[in-house]
Amino acid sequence: ARPERQHSMKASETTPLYTRQLAHRVCGLPVRRRELAVAIILAVVFLAVASKDAANNALPVILPALRTETAEPMVVSVLPGVGAIFYAAGKFSQIFVSHFLGATHGLFGVMLFGGLGMLLFALGDSAMLVIGWSVAQFAAAHTWGACTRLSAGWVDHAHHGRVFGVVFGVAGGGSSSVLLLVYSLMLDAGVGWRGPPLLSAGLFLAVAAITASAVRDAATEVGFRAPLPARD
Repeated sequence: ARPERQHSMKASETTPLYTRQLAHRVCGLPVRRRELAVAIILAVVFLAVASKDAANNALPVILPALRTETAEPMVVSVLPGVGAIFYAAGKFSQIFVSHFLGATHGLFGVMLFGGLGMLLFALGDSAMLVIGWSVAQFAAAHTWGACTRLSAGWVDHAHHGRVFGVVFGVAGGGSSSVLLLVYSLMLDAGVGWRGPPLLSAGLFLAVAAITASAVRDAATEVGFRAPLPARD
């Protein structure tokens, strides 16, 4: 019994102190297994993709109410087109942003600017609607690049297809359906057209806070092994 006790003491002494920081900051539980840390990372990825969809699905739902409540229909009419242009531009630039900023900084920036853009859109009028929506759409377009870069640093390469199909697919399709229902219920309850953008901004900023405080680029940064390469 004594050698086993000495072995466990040596193992605990050699374990880096920062190994348990990830989950402790997220949910208050110590991480002693790599699988739990990966699950937390994928939960953050899920929330990030859901935040992107929350922004993308806000305008189609609130557009009729926005047209009736604003005094500038011309401004409202250009929002879908301007948003599509900036979203397409973000899809192209996400390649460079995720490469140079890395996973954590890239995801934090995407969520932060997405939240600020939606906040400006929800609280603004006239030209601020266009500016806020453009910023939010440009930032949201970078979500896929940042999330795939983050997943690559944690998930074993052989599981990439399964993870991207399940997590990204469920987060994308499932959250879109749920959010469209939630937004419709908010409008039916008399919240007004500013309610859905404010909810979207809150999701963006919440994920940004989690990313800044808990997420790391790769498993090796918190004392876990690197992702295993795919077998031939």
